Amino acid sequence: MEIKIECGATGLKIGETRLFPYSIDGKNKQGFIIQTKLGLKAYENKCCHWPTSLDLGDGELYNEKLDRIQCKTHGATYILESGSCDFGPCVNGKLTELPLKQHENLVIITID
Repeated sequence: MEIKIECGATGLKIGETRLFPYSIDGKNKQGFIIQTKLGLKAYENKCCHWPTSLDLGDGELYNEKLDRIQCKTHGATYILESGSCDFGPCVNGKLTELPLKQHENLVIITID
């Protein structure tokens, strides 16, 4: 399945995100794209410590002061470029990365 995101996603500022819904095997999920210093990345919006969304539904995933993606449930932080947890109850865990391609002003996420 391919998810196409327009909405100016290629012009996002560092730490700025866009959420998107998808489903796998009939289960509704949510992903997000985030601008990093190395370009756009896409991840599933789910903490690797506890099966809950990182943002608790408010769409805020980035902690600018820490320059990290942050889980609002237990405070775990994740490195933008790799999705690796570097603080909190899931240290050494990793967010589920979603394959991403860019084509002009379009971001294409591929879900297997």
